[in-house]
Amino acid sequence: MHSDEFALILIKPDALERGLDSEIFDGLVAEGLDVTKIGTIQFDLQFVMDFYQWPKIEYPDMMQAYMCVTPLPVWIARGENAVFKGMALKNRLRAKHCDGPMKNLFHCPCSQEESQWQYDLLKERHKPMETPKKRTKNQVEAIVFKILKNGELSFLMLKRIPERGGFWQPVTGNVEEGETFEAAALREVREELGIETIIQLIDTDYSYEFTDNGIDQFERIFGVQIVVDQTVALSSEHSEYVWASMDEALNVYLKYPGNKEGLRRLCEKVKQKGGRQ
Repeated sequence: MHSDEFALILIKPDALERGLDSEIFDGLVAEGLDVTKIGTIQFDLQFVMDFYQWPKIEYPDMMQAYMCVTPLPVWIARGENAVFKGMALKNRLRAKHCDGPMKNLFHCPCSQEESQWQYDLLKERHKPMETPKKRTKNQVEAIVFKILKNGELSFLMLKRIPERGGFWQPVTGNVEEGETFEAAALREVREELGIETIIQLIDTDYSYEFTDNGIDQFERIFGVQIVVDQTVALSSEHSEYVWASMDEALNVYLKYPGNKEGLRRLCEKVKQKGGRQ
């Protein structure tokens, strides 16, 4: 989804203690939302009152022990009907896991306006917290590859989780407002794979247009070379990965013509630079 609507998600201590934060994250992703972990916030009793707009706290000692001991993670879940989907997930997980009114896993505001207001309040208290950036209609595809000792190219293919189609693809993502295509490609590789060391970024000079959920998109394709022994750490968007030859990538894994043509263009660029196919 590429909507500017977002829901602020505050993970509460009982979710952290029970290891349920990953279930919350996966549930939001399964709803088709893009989730960004933007920081943590330390509450005190006064800030609890400000955040929830309460005139007073009925049981301050209990609230102090619950909300004000550990810094709490703050996420932004962005996408169409983000607030509605966040609220629905909150209700489902509370019904599944909670048996009391206080320990209730996570907070999601009831409206977009409340999300924005609470986010602004959190940002004012915690200056380093990132501002949720607006999505654009521009996309990047980053084909991660390595050059083996025999000179052959090996390409990283990622399998999307079933909720996101279950097909194989390279790294893809949205270009954020004010961001270059090149910076977006490198950021997506870091975020989706945990890869920081990049040998080179190659512009394939190939782009194409497509429609996603009724929204026209423009996508540019890059190659990203990494070291041979680089470890890959998948994000929650993907369930598995394989390293494939060019023929395997084109004939077994890649589904869409634009992805296939982008890989062919990358192979041509690498060959021009002295690499092999």
